[in-house]
Amino acid sequence: MGGMSVRLGPHALEDDFDPEGAAESFIQAEQVADAKNVILFGMGMGHRVRRLINLGVRRLVVFEPAEEVLRLAREHASDGLDQADVFTDINLLARHLSQHTDTEKNNVMLVPPAYRRAFPGLHDQVLTVMNEVVGTAQLHKNSVSIRSRLMIESVLQNLPLLAEIPGATRSPDAVKGKPAFIVSAGPSLDRNLELLERASQKGALFVVNTAAPAVMQTNAHIDAIMGIESLD
Repeated sequence: MGGMSVRLGPHALEDDFDPEGAAESFIQAEQVADAKNVILFGMGMGHRVRRLINLGVRRLVVFEPAEEVLRLAREHASDGLDQADVFTDINLLARHLSQHTDTEKNNVMLVPPAYRRAFPGLHDQVLTVMNEVVGTAQLHKNSVSIRSRLMIESVLQNLPLLAEIPGATRSPDAVKGKPAFIVSAGPSLDRNLELLERASQKGALFVVNTAAPAVMQTNAHIDAIMGIESLD
């Protein structure tokens, strides 16, 4: 029993009496038995990190909301912590997860109740990041794996038409030195649709294909349409 624990203001981020035992109780072997990626919300003094490493987790990502807690952990409980990728910036966390998340692998997120109580807003943000990353990875998988044949067939069928249409790289002088207006679908498009004609007279109008039908109902001149989904 024992081990160092940490508090942040009124919040005990770990069990005051036996943080090592609490870490073992919190993380059961079956929770991470099939996990390829584990995301832990909260470093604490590293007891949960060591518990996960002892259970055989090899791809461990930790988000620690409080930099001062991370400094304490590295100063007083550094053994084993270097085996985890640790982040205190949610944007850097999102970038890392987007590069390493695979929908075919089991991704597990662990949130100690003490950290959820202490950082409810950041907990929700991390959960949103996780959902967005997994959703984007699934979209890429669908686009490449499931729809690759459709994409190739569509390109071949459209080659004669594409050969007659000048691409943006063929005529860069047409938009050189002009401001660019990038238009995508969403509530803001509905509010600003009437402004696009004037915008297209002042600069280049680049339109995502999902927004193109609405823009085409105006007198705005579209310089380029960008496809973002193979089904479109």
